[in-house]
Amino acid sequence: MAEESASEMEYIFIDAKGTGDYKTLGDAITNAGSGSTIMLDSGTYDLAEFLEINKSINLIGAGSDKTIITGEIGDCAIYFNSEGRFFAEGIAFLRKGKVPGDIIDIENGNASFNNCLFSGGKPNPDEKNWGIGLYYYYKATGTVSNCVSESNSFCGIAIEEDAAVTLINNIFRKNTSSGISYYGSGGGFAIKNECYSNGVDGIQVQFNSNPTLIGNKCHDNKDCGISYYENSGGLAFKNECMKNPIGIYISETALPTLEENTVKNNSEENIWQD
Repeated sequence: MAEESASEMEYIFIDAKGTGDYKTLGDAITNAGSGSTIMLDSGTYDLAEFLEINKSINLIGAGSDKTIITGEIGDCAIYFNSEGRFFAEGIAFLRKGKVPGDIIDIENGNASFNNCLFSGGKPNPDEKNWGIGLYYYYKATGTVSNCVSESNSFCGIAIEEDAAVTLINNIFRKNTSSGISYYGSGGGFAIKNECYSNGVDGIQVQFNSNPTLIGNKCHDNKDCGISYYENSGGLAFKNECMKNPIGIYISETALPTLEENTVKNNSEENIWQD
């Protein structure tokens, strides 16, 4: 096993048996230089404690069906707060146990994910922690592509405060609240995502959020395909909202721009504007 800190921007190899360059994922991240890439072999990596990442790191797994990172301690299993960049690909991130918590929280910097899974966020209504799959806030940025966020006790992904994220070709399903939720002044682009079988809305836009929603499919959610509340707005262009009770909901003070959306076959109203 390596005993000294790794030099910057090197490749580190670990496996779930502890026979790689470092015994655990936590050890590898602690000793990795900024900008390093950590390659994770197939297997399950159980985090013994809350994992904080405060440097630029790349995590590359063997596929979200093969490389699994689990956590059950802390307000979130993994927390990223850095002016640098965090990138993960081909990994399933799961929350296990009964302790309330999110899966991954990003407070600052740029965090991007490709071909990842986020599942199992646990609820705690008395705290800020509601069991989110992937939570961007403060001034965080990044791109989430070709991922699945499912079966979380709040929403699949939350984008809050001044965070701005690009979501491309993801699936958000079977979350207790909404698939995608925007709060505060959160924004960015949501392009060609599919949001279905969520407990409230497919995409929920609240407060002063102004995201651009293009080509998303929101169907079979328990409340709305897309909803706008408070002073929210932004552009919704060529989205499909079908087989929800309400296709698109717009509160009295919300001012979204709706263009060329397909809104039909919803059981109560296709477009409901207060």
